[in-house]
Amino acid sequence: MAGRRLVHSILLFLAVGVALALGVYLRLKVTPHYTGIDPRAEIDPGKRYTLTLWDFERPWPDDAGGYRAALEKALAGFERRFPNAAVKVELLPWGEGDERVAAALKQGTPPDVLSSGPVFRSDWGPLLIPCGPYLAPEELEEYMEVALRGASKGGEFIAWPRWLEPALWAGNGELLAAAGVPVAEIQAEGWSWETFARAAGEVHKLAGEPYLFTSFDLFTLWQEVGRGGVTPELGKTSPPLAPERVRRAAERTAAFWEQAAVPRSLGKGDYAGLEDFFTGRAAVFGPVKPWFLRATYERTKRVERGSLEAGAAPPFAVVLLPPAGLGGREGVPVAWENLYVFRQRRYQGDDHTRLAMELARHLSRTSAELAAELDLVPAYRPAQLTWLSAWKMGQGEVVLRWLERGVPAPFPAEVAEARSRLEPLLKKFWAGELSAADLADRAQAK
Repeated sequence: MAGRRLVHSILLFLAVGVALALGVYLRLKVTPHYTGIDPRAEIDPGKRYTLTLWDFERPWPDDAGGYRAALEKALAGFERRFPNAAVKVELLPWGEGDERVAAALKQGTPPDVLSSGPVFRSDWGPLLIPCGPYLAPEELEEYMEVALRGASKGGEFIAWPRWLEPALWAGNGELLAAAGVPVAEIQAEGWSWETFARAAGEVHKLAGEPYLFTSFDLFTLWQEVGRGGVTPELGKTSPPLAPERVRRAAERTAAFWEQAAVPRSLGKGDYAGLEDFFTGRAAVFGPVKPWFLRATYERTKRVERGSLEAGAAPPFAVVLLPPAGLGGREGVPVAWENLYVFRQRRYQGDDHTRLAMELARHLSRTSAELAAELDLVPAYRPAQLTWLSAWKMGQGEVVLRWLERGVPAPFPAEVAEARSRLEPLLKKFWAGELSAADLADRAQAK
């Protein structure tokens, strides 16, 4: 009996050992870590490759085939360069990106290339292949600095920069000119809060006593007037809940109330900042993205056709301005879109990965016309000259100038957390129930 148990134990030990060895072999063979991938692997011209590209459904100004047709046109150059490669495109619904990407990563079947769209993540997991080993040092100089910061993590480049979207301010050109506000100078050099205050006084002298500045709501106003006076980490914005920033924004806003630089009604729950801007009750509105110019243009056309009431003021020329108070290290917040390359759990080979990197490189560089139609800006500098001529909204020089002073915008989740904590306190401050110092203290309380 004892001998039989011994034999069974030996057989069980051998079975476990074989299973363990087989598991190690399969893991090394099928799912190698990215550091074991050779970035110089040759792409076999005699082999057929199929790559998957995930992007997102996007509004397109021309109905002739929409975004898919324009994207496939951009892919044609890649397929001419690699005639043995086919790219399978899947456009995800904008609101389903996080769930679809998370599920694919969990299952081990992400796309070869993902254009991030609305998906913002700091940790993509082990299936992500950083692009750094595939980038030559001279290539880095061809991308805007803010784009490289948005495409890196821990000093390592993990993605190919694609598009950028700065947050600027929109101005009523007629009101600002009538008040003598030096728009061209501000567009070129920026403006301090002292300049802002002087401009507010001149604007308020105009007929109807308009305000200088308004925003969507209390929280976005706080984000805009909190700039300056706080030294952020190099290349970043100061955190929304930094005590000094919250306090300074409160003090500055209180002074602006007294000057009638911002509308007191902004504190109401049903306040409509866009209405104040388009009806001439406020001369400047922010923050806005470049697409705001297209929306304004389309609004003007609707008014001219008689399908939209203009309100108290006729359509006016909109000018783009940098946010006030930029100084030192602080810059214009810029949202970014990157191209991420993944391997699948069932690894398809270093040559397949190299080809996926070439696809991402191609899309990051041939982005001018697509970006222009989407009111985004190419992160790749050599594409920006074409973008300037292709973007029909104008003022592209202003956008590019202030992108040079861009810093990566906070992640949406970080902004949402700051809003949830600060918004109730702002309402109390607005109602006179909290001082600026109390507001700053309570914003930090857990």
